[in-house]
Amino acid sequence: MAAVSNEQTRQCMFDMLKACDRLDADGVASYFSQDAYFSFGELPVLDGKSKIAESMRVMFSNYSKVNHSIHEVISAPDHVVALATVYYTMKNGVDIAVKACLVTQSRQRQVEIP
Repeated sequence: MAAVSNEQTRQCMFDMLKACDRLDADGVASYFSQDAYFSFGELPVLDGKSKIAESMRVMFSNYSKVNHSIHEVISAPDHVVALATVYYTMKNGVDIAVKACLVTQSRQRQVEIP
């Protein structure tokens, strides 16, 4: 297995956020391994790809639109941190903006690069 580059981790984060912006729960979940962990705000940590996908479906059912606006990206050997504002449009038309710190970590030992 080849090591995952920081640029690959960064691109993975951006692609996952694009899936979020499309409200594509399965697309978001596709970026996680079967034994992944995911945390969102103060909600309990989710363990496993299927729980992550189901949580995304429930969460996305509340929104008519989501947009991630990235302000800054900070990179480390196996982490990418993005400072962002996430804009949500609720199904009732209410707009909400939330400041976010998004952290993606690659587990290089488990990722195979073709």
